[in-house]
Amino acid sequence: MVRPLQDISGVTVNLIYTASKYASLRPVASYLEDGAVLRDYVLTACVVSPLAWRYMQNLRNVHDERARIPHALNAVKYMASAFV
Repeated sequence: MVRPLQDISGVTVNLIYTASKYASLRPVASYLEDGAVLRDYVLTACVVSPLAWRYMQNLRNVHDERARIPHALNAVKYMASAFV
């Protein structure tokens, strides 16, 4: 479920960027055209947010079910994926 969420968020950002270039949102398009804001903040947040969501869900499962082995390992997996 993480990969489809990353794809959906990436497509949404690209659609907003493309629409802002051709619509009346010229200041937004010029602000994003340099690539630093888009690459450093927006796309990074779109990629990391589903992983962080799953990480928090796994930590919640560790707390609720008191079963550390499957959920804690999955939490480590999602945390490591965010750094890669």
